[in-house]
Amino acid sequence: MIRLMGLEIDEFQTFGVYAIPILLVTGTVAFILYDYSLSLMIKAYLNKIQPIFKKVFK
Repeated sequence: MIRLMGLEIDEFQTFGVYAIPILLVTGTVAFILYDYSLSLMIKAYLNKIQPIFKKVFK
C-alpha cells in the first residue's frame, strides 16, 4: 500500500479522521521551530564569530 511518514494509508482509518491534519500541524510547527533556530544561529555567526575570523585571517 501507499506509505506516508512510515504509516500505511489503511492505518489512518484506525487513527481517525484527524490523523492527517495532526501530522500536518506537527510538521509545520517543527519546520517553524527549525527555521527560527537556524535564523538565530546565522545572526550569532554574523555578529560574533565572523568578526573573529576576519581578524584572524586578515
